[in-house]
Amino acid sequence: MAEHRSTEQLLAEAEARAARLRQRQRRERDRRLLLIGVAMEEWAGNDQERQKAVRDILGRHINADRDRKFLGLPKHNRQT
Repeated sequence: MAEHRSTEQLLAEAEARAARLRQRQRRERDRRLLLIGVAMEEWAGNDQERQKAVRDILGRHINADRDRKFLGLPKHNRQT
């Protein structure tokens, strides 16, 4: 016998599936970012030129002052 669900039940189920999908996507992105960071750190190793290359990349792409401070980068120069 087929189960009949209300529109509200169907909507709640769809919203729950969407929330699980968003959560899985966030976890996958976090893992990808962590692995990229580990790879960059290992690539740079003790090589000063490579370390400078990594700092240059971070300096161009990390904008929040608290993140820059955490990474040992100078304060961001905001031009108006």
